[in-house]
Amino acid sequence: MRGLGPLNALRREDDRLEIVLPRYADGRWLLSWDWLGGCDALMLVAPSNAAQCQLAVKAKMMGLPVWVDWDDDLTCVPRYNPAAQHFDPAAMAANLQMLTRVADVVTVSTEEIKRRRAAAVKSDEAKKIRVLPNASHWDFPPADRSRLITWRGWGNHDADIVDVLPAIAEISKLPQFCNWKWFFMGEPGWRVMEALPPSEGKTVTPYEYDPGFDKDPFLYMKALASLTPWLHIVPLQDNPFNRCRSNLAWIEATAAGALVLAPDWEEWQRPGVTTYTDADDFKVKLRALIEAYKAHGVAGKVQESRDYITGKLLLKTINQQRWEIINSFKS
Repeated sequence: MRGLGPLNALRREDDRLEIVLPRYADGRWLLSWDWLGGCDALMLVAPSNAAQCQLAVKAKMMGLPVWVDWDDDLTCVPRYNPAAQHFDPAAMAANLQMLTRVADVVTVSTEEIKRRRAAAVKSDEAKKIRVLPNASHWDFPPADRSRLITWRGWGNHDADIVDVLPAIAEISKLPQFCNWKWFFMGEPGWRVMEALPPSEGKTVTPYEYDPGFDKDPFLYMKALASLTPWLHIVPLQDNPFNRCRSNLAWIEATAAGALVLAPDWEEWQRPGVTTYTDADDFKVKLRALIEAYKAHGVAGKVQESRDYITGKLLLKTINQQRWEIINSFKS
């Protein structure tokens, strides 16, 4: 989403831009000096390990500009995240500090990541860090909204949804909402299945499909849009890692035509987003949004979001910043 996709869009604008991936064999990338020798600059997306640090240093030794991009702060992956075992905080802090020192430019997706990364390095190194927000690749024509609420996530979101599950379970079972359905895309986990057992023809419809489906952005977005949901929920536990998350779920849901309910944090305070402060407030806002089904004032929030994204967060707009970075390497 922050590497080949946007760069391929740039390449279509100017075919003089060439993107060269390293060779891949025996289950690993061959990050060698001869491959680097054929490049004019090196971009590393979400680098974290020693091999990537060494590659960045090697590139600098060969006179190549280095561009590092992060969409998460990998120094604070919570222990409940299945990937946490691969991101030891001390090792990540050292590696990310080195990468920031070596890089010519560092881009991150949120202001919170920028603040955290800047606080971990010297002031002259912090000046390299700039926010390059996630952008909209998609848009779908307006359609009538279904009585449907969506959520999507993988095992790393199991703990994020736990605090609000009682509210979801209670509201989903109210008689006045018996004709609403809930669609959990990805890996909703056993807690969701326990709180919202599959019930044919009733309110709750956990969604199971090929795990590879959700990892294909095109297929995922087509599926989300085709569902025509009224509301997309983004429950997140309050911790440093989640505070660093981008509002990509809002961008995706807006493209699909859905309202969004998300935490009342800086990254989610955007036009059209309904925010909640805690589990109790989530319950209040969730019920209010369902009860306002088809209400013009509430439905207009989606247009507020669309207008903001169209003005500030389209891929072609954000890619202008990528061109600035690439052109700076020529001087």
